[in-house]
Amino acid sequence: MLYYEDYDRLNQETRMIMQQSISAFGGNPPTYRIALHDKPTVIWDFHSLLLVTQLMFMFMLTDTKKPIRLCKHCTKAFVANRADAMFCSPQCKNKFNVYKSRAKNGEDE
Repeated sequence: MLYYEDYDRLNQETRMIMQQSISAFGGNPPTYRIALHDKPTVIWDFHSLLLVTQLMFMFMLTDTKKPIRLCKHCTKAFVANRADAMFCSPQCKNKFNVYKSRAKNGEDE
């Protein structure tokens, strides 16, 4: 967590990133604290359900193991089970390959 007196010590690029991250939450970013229970635990303080949703969406967008992707065939958003997944379902993958094959065969004739 940055305090206001720390803001003066930041370089211009870091200030801009901080301002963009705050504006992503409509100027009201969530706060957090660390509680020392059996093990250190981060406790988030969200001011609204919208903030929770926005933060969860940002985590999902930047997740490298299960990223949010757009299906290469139907263009619907889906959470990928693998980092290299390109289709939302086996059916979409099959349809994509069928259309690709038909287009290729049409060019050969």
